[in-house]
Amino acid sequence: MKEELEEIAKAVRMAVLPVAGTPSAGEIVGHGADGNFSYRIDRIAEDAAFSKIKEMGLKYNILSEESQFQDNGAEETLVLDPVDGSRNAINGLPMFSVSIAVGKKNLAGVRAGLVMDILSGRVYYAEKDNGATMDDKPLKTRKYDERRSVFLLNLGANASSNLYDLSRKSPVVRSYGSAALEICLVAEGRADLY
Repeated sequence: MKEELEEIAKAVRMAVLPVAGTPSAGEIVGHGADGNFSYRIDRIAEDAAFSKIKEMGLKYNILSEESQFQDNGAEETLVLDPVDGSRNAINGLPMFSVSIAVGKKNLAGVRAGLVMDILSGRVYYAEKDNGATMDDKPLKTRKYDERRSVFLLNLGANASSNLYDLSRKSPVVRSYGSAALEICLVAEGRADLY
């Protein structure tokens, strides 16, 4: 499973790197499945992923942030965010990734997930009942210490007021703009909460 997901992520990375931070990356090319704008860089990434999936002959239903659900009659669904942190990628901010998961029906049915940091190429991988790794090294969260805690919170315009209260419980709060990578930083023990 890991090899399949990593091949898809590598194809996305190779397609996105030349475009990231360029003026054309942020051209609006339509709307994603959630109704938000879809940018050129998102479509390039999604096209690369879909091409790789087809080339590899993988049989999944596909749910991508950028397009409608594709029911291919498969037992499992591949869930894809081609560029998590699109605005970072558009603006040349060094925090964006591709995230992919495979599972059945709902979140409890997810059996594997992979996040690739597009700039560095670092690969985070988790498999149900087998833990998580970063570049094949086991990950471990750190023991919580209130004095040195770091919280990663999305405090944007749509943030819950509860998040502002939570932000006061740590001496350091950050928002990097790539939820997938921020969750990986918690798994890696570099932050305490996302």
